[in-house]
Amino acid sequence: MANTMMFRTNFPVLYVPNLVNVPSRDLGRVYVFANGIPHSGPLPHGGGPLGFQEDVFNAIPGQDQYHQFKSPLVVKWKEGSNPRILTSVSEILQAQANGEITIQNTNIAVNMPIIVWQSQNGTKQVASDIEKIFFTMPDFKGELVKVDQGNFVATLKLHSMKSMTTR
Repeated sequence: MANTMMFRTNFPVLYVPNLVNVPSRDLGRVYVFANGIPHSGPLPHGGGPLGFQEDVFNAIPGQDQYHQFKSPLVVKWKEGSNPRILTSVSEILQAQANGEITIQNTNIAVNMPIIVWQSQNGTKQVASDIEKIFFTMPDFKGELVKVDQGNFVATLKLHSMKSMTTR
Protein backbone atom coordinates (compact mmCIF):
# COMPACT_ATOMS: atom_id res chain seq x y z
CA MET A 1 0.00 0.00 0.00
CA ALA A 2 2.82 2.44 0.87
CA ASN A 3 4.60 1.86 -2.45
CA THR A 4 1.36 2.20 -4.42
CA MET A 5 0.46 5.44 -2.68
CA MET A 6 3.97 6.84 -3.14
CA PHE A 7 3.94 6.00 -6.85
CA ARG A 8 0.46 7.41 -7.46
CA THR A 9 0.77 10.61 -5.42
CA ASN A 10 4.49 11.34 -5.95
CA PHE A 11 4.78 12.00 -2.19
CA PRO A 12 7.07 10.02 0.13
CA VAL A 13 5.07 7.38 1.99
CA LEU A 14 6.84 5.32 4.63
CA TYR A 15 5.99 1.80 5.69
CA VAL A 16 5.91 1.72 9.51
CA PRO A 17 5.37 -1.81 10.87
CA ASN A 18 4.50 -0.52 14.39
CA LEU A 19 1.26 1.02 13.09
CA VAL A 20 -0.18 -2.48 13.39
CA ASN A 21 -0.32 -1.71 17.14
CA VAL A 22 -2.80 1.17 16.78
CA PRO A 23 -5.95 0.04 18.62
CA SER A 24 -9.03 -0.35 16.42
CA ARG A 25 -10.87 2.24 18.56
CA ASP A 26 -8.28 4.80 17.36
CA LEU A 27 -8.79 4.06 13.67
CA GLY A 28 -11.00 6.06 11.36
CA ARG A 29 -12.05 4.67 8.00
CA VAL A 30 -11.09 5.77 4.52
CA TYR A 31 -12.83 4.22 1.51
CA VAL A 32 -10.39 3.83 -1.40
CA PHE A 33 -11.76 2.99 -4.86
CA ALA A 34 -10.00 0.25 -6.87
CA ASN A 35 -12.16 0.56 -9.99
CA GLY A 36 -15.10 2.54 -11.31
CA ILE A 37 -14.76 6.22 -12.30
CA PRO A 38 -11.16 7.05 -13.32
CA HIS A 39 -9.46 9.98 -11.61
CA SER A 40 -10.35 13.38 -13.02
CA GLY A 41 -6.97 15.07 -13.10
CA PRO A 42 -3.50 15.22 -11.65
CA LEU A 43 -2.99 13.92 -8.15
CA PRO A 44 -3.22 14.57 -5.32
CA HIS A 45 -6.50 16.43 -5.76
CA GLY A 46 -7.72 14.79 -8.96
CA GLY A 47 -8.40 11.33 -7.62
CA GLY A 48 -7.65 8.57 -5.16
CA PRO A 49 -4.34 6.72 -4.76
CA LEU A 50 -5.46 3.72 -6.85
CA GLY A 51 -6.35 5.84 -9.90
CA PHE A 52 -10.09 6.16 -9.42
CA GLN A 53 -12.45 8.55 -7.67
CA GLU A 54 -11.26 10.47 -4.62
CA ASP A 55 -11.29 8.72 -1.25
CA VAL A 56 -14.23 9.09 1.13
CA PHE A 57 -13.46 9.60 4.84
CA ASN A 58 -15.81 8.62 7.67
CA ALA A 59 -15.04 11.84 9.59
CA ILE A 60 -13.10 15.10 9.42
CA PRO A 61 -11.34 17.07 12.18
CA GLY A 62 -13.83 18.41 14.69
CA GLN A 63 -16.16 15.39 14.44
CA ASP A 64 -16.22 12.81 17.24
CA GLN A 65 -15.34 9.89 14.93
CA TYR A 66 -12.21 11.63 13.55
CA HIS A 67 -8.85 9.88 14.05
CA GLN A 68 -5.61 10.71 12.27
CA PHE A 69 -4.96 6.99 11.81
CA LYS A 70 -7.19 5.35 9.20
CA SER A 71 -7.95 1.82 8.17
CA PRO A 72 -8.27 1.77 4.37
CA LEU A 73 -11.27 -0.12 3.02
CA VAL A 74 -11.01 -1.04 -0.66
CA VAL A 75 -14.21 -0.43 -2.63
CA LYS A 76 -14.75 -2.35 -5.89
CA TRP A 77 -17.66 -2.01 -8.27
CA LYS A 78 -19.16 -5.38 -9.22
CA GLU A 79 -19.39 -6.53 -12.83
CA GLY A 80 -22.59 -5.24 -14.41
CA SER A 81 -23.10 -2.40 -11.94
CA ASN A 82 -23.25 1.26 -12.97
CA PRO A 83 -20.22 3.04 -11.41
CA ARG A 84 -20.76 6.62 -10.25
CA ILE A 85 -19.08 9.03 -7.86
CA LEU A 86 -19.97 8.21 -4.26
CA THR A 87 -19.42 11.12 -1.87
CA SER A 88 -20.41 9.86 1.58
CA VAL A 89 -20.21 6.79 3.77
CA SER A 90 -24.00 6.44 3.63
CA GLU A 91 -23.92 6.36 -0.21
CA ILE A 92 -21.16 3.73 -0.09
CA LEU A 93 -23.06 1.55 2.39
CA GLN A 94 -26.26 1.88 0.34
CA ALA A 95 -24.40 0.79 -2.82
CA GLN A 96 -23.06 -2.20 -0.87
CA ALA A 97 -26.56 -3.05 0.38
CA ASN A 98 -27.82 -2.82 -3.23
CA GLY A 99 -25.18 -5.38 -4.29
CA GLU A 100 -23.34 -2.88 -6.52
CA ILE A 101 -19.98 -2.87 -4.71
CA THR A 102 -17.82 -4.93 -2.40
CA ILE A 103 -15.85 -3.46 0.50
CA GLN A 104 -12.67 -5.23 1.58
CA ASN A 105 -10.94 -4.55 4.90
CA THR A 106 -7.16 -4.21 4.50
CA ASN A 107 -6.31 -4.79 8.18
CA ILE A 108 -3.66 -2.08 8.04
CA ALA A 109 -3.34 1.34 9.65
CA VAL A 110 -2.23 4.47 7.82
CA ASN A 111 -1.14 7.68 9.54
CA MET A 112 -3.27 10.06 7.49
CA PRO A 113 -3.98 13.28 9.39
CA ILE A 114 -6.33 15.71 7.69
CA ILE A 115 -5.20 19.32 7.68
CA VAL A 116 -8.21 21.63 7.68
CA TRP A 117 -7.76 24.49 5.20
CA GLN A 118 -11.06 26.07 6.20
CA SER A 119 -13.11 25.23 9.26
CA GLN A 120 -16.76 24.21 9.04
CA ASN A 121 -17.98 27.67 10.10
CA GLY A 122 -16.05 29.35 7.27
CA THR A 123 -13.24 30.79 9.39
CA LYS A 124 -9.92 30.64 7.56
CA GLN A 125 -7.13 28.81 9.35
CA VAL A 126 -3.40 29.39 9.23
CA ALA A 127 -0.65 26.97 10.19
CA SER A 128 -0.09 28.48 13.63
CA ASP A 129 -3.80 28.09 14.51
CA ILE A 130 -4.08 24.35 13.81
CA GLU A 131 -4.04 22.58 17.17
CA LYS A 132 -3.22 19.01 18.12
CA ILE A 133 -2.15 17.71 14.72
CA PHE A 134 -0.71 14.65 16.43
CA PHE A 135 -3.08 14.32 19.40
CA THR A 136 -3.30 10.55 18.95
CA MET A 137 0.47 10.20 19.28
CA PRO A 138 1.17 11.18 22.91
CA ASP A 139 4.91 10.43 22.67
CA PHE A 140 5.39 12.95 19.86
CA LYS A 141 4.99 16.66 19.46
CA GLY A 142 4.01 17.80 15.99
CA GLU A 143 5.01 20.96 14.22
CA LEU A 144 3.45 22.25 11.04
CA VAL A 145 6.36 23.95 9.30
CA LYS A 146 4.95 24.91 5.89
CA VAL A 147 1.61 25.03 4.11
CA ASP A 148 1.35 25.24 0.30
CA GLN A 149 -2.41 25.65 -0.16
CA GLY A 150 -2.19 25.90 -3.95
CA ASN A 151 -0.70 22.42 -4.21
CA PHE A 152 -2.48 20.94 -1.17
CA VAL A 153 0.81 20.16 0.58
CA ALA A 154 1.57 20.51 4.28
CA THR A 155 5.08 19.88 5.60
CA LEU A 156 5.05 18.41 9.10
CA LYS A 157 7.84 17.63 11.57
CA LEU A 158 7.66 15.15 14.45
CA HIS A 159 9.63 15.51 17.67
CA SER A 160 9.89 12.56 20.05
CA MET A 161 8.99 13.39 23.64
CA LYS A 162 10.73 10.27 24.96
CA SER A 163 14.24 10.74 26.27
CA MET A 164 16.81 8.83 24.29
CA THR A 165 19.56 6.90 26.01
CA THR A 166 22.58 5.21 24.51
CA ARG A 167 24.38 2.20 25.86
